[in-house]
Parts: sequence; C-alpha cells; structure tokens
Amino acid sequence: DDDLHDLSGPPAYYATEGTSSVKPNPKTRQVWVHLYHTDPYTAWLNWAGLKYAEVPIYHAGIEVYGIEWAFQYFDDAWDDDTVSGVVCCEPKSMGGFDYQESHCLGPTSLSAAEVRSLIGKLRPEWPANTYHLCRHNCLTFARHLVEQLDVPEPFPAMLHGFGDAPRHIPVTDAIVDWGWSWYKWGMQRSAAAQREEDDDEVTEADDDFISQQAGHRRRSLDRPPFGATASASQGSNA
Repeated sequence: DDDLHDLSGPPAYYATEGTSSVKPNPKTRQVWVHLYHTDPYTAWLNWAGLKYAEVPIYHAGIEVYGIEWAFQYFDDAWDDDTVSGVVCCEPKSMGGFDYQESHCLGPTSLSAAEVRSLIGKLRPEWPANTYHLCRHNCLTFARHLVEQLDVPEPFPAMLHGFGDAPRHIPVTDAIVDWGWSWYKWGMQRSAAAQREEDDDEVTEADDDFISQQAGHRRRSLDRPPFGATASASQGSNA
C-alpha cells in the first residue's frame, strides 16, 4: 500500500506494514547488510548444494539511519508495474523471512535527508514485477543501494553470485532461471484464478441485490397506493 510507504511527508515517512510507524534514527549512520533465510524454494536450493558452492541464496536488507530497506516481489502484482518492490521495516525484522546474520559496511556519507531523497528516487525505478530470482532481486537492489550510500567497506563478496547470476554463475543461473519461470507462472495463474473468483463473488452479490430490489418493486406495484385504498374503503362504507 503506497500510503504505508509515503515519502512525501515529514521524517515519519518511514513506515512498515500494519499500523506501526518506523522512524529514522539520525544518530545511526552505520550501514548494515542483514541476511535472512528465504522461502521454501530457495531454502531447498541452499540445502541441495548452493551453500557448499559458496553461492547461497539469501534475502538481504540494507539498514541505514535505523531503517532497513529491501526489494521484493508480490504474488499478485506481476501485471502491475505501478507497485514498487522497495519496502522497509525495523532492522532484522523483515516479515516472512528468518534473520540469520549481519555485516557492517561503515558509515554513509549521506545525510538522513539525502537518504530519504534517494529512496524516493529508487521506489519507482524498482517495480515489484521486475523481480527475478537470480538476475534482479533483493541482492541486486542491496548492492545498488550500498553503492549509492558511499560506504567504506565493500558489499559482501559471497552475495555477488545471485545478485548477478548470469555473470558470476552462468550454469547455475540457467537452472535457477528455468525453475523460477515455472514458479512465477504458478503465481500468475494463482493470482488470476483468485481475481476470477473474486469477480464471480461480486457478480453473484450484485445479481442477488438486483433480484431483491426487483422483487421489492413487484410487491410494491401489486399493492395499490395507500390513498387509493382509503378512498375505496370510504366509498364502500358510504
């Protein structure tokens, strides 16, 4: 919901899902990379051998000024390029992921206001439907954001693999891309089916309402107006 991630207001623009607000901490210039285990699909890939090849798949978020930023997809937004994939949360608390470890990259040279402006620029540039598991993902975004934050330490080398798989692990990229294509197709089919189900429920509800209104109208027409009934009654009494 864009209202939950509004960048046009005062510093409390940092917000997360639900009703709680996430506010920046101006004293926290340190930039952190927070790593998480992800969904069952990527967890299985790690277990199957990726972690032993030193190319594990992690979800990554970048903390700056006390707020963690990340990039992700949404199951029902593959056909909508207006939905940004840039989200935020309290550090080490990204919903739906299992936090594992953190790496400090040193302080950013940007002010809190400059970071705010940067995030506002990145949000429309990273729509959720451009996400790809091994070519344009949270690691790609994390590395890009770190570069913009101008920190003294480099982005962790072990995260480069799935941030740009065609370049660093081309064979693995081909395999994962094939699996991801089917996985994404399944999400699109599921979302389409859900939309059709929702549309059917709305149509059925509308039909029921129209039928009820038509029945009420027919009953109204079957009864003579109150004034006419009164006149007829008065006429018979006379």
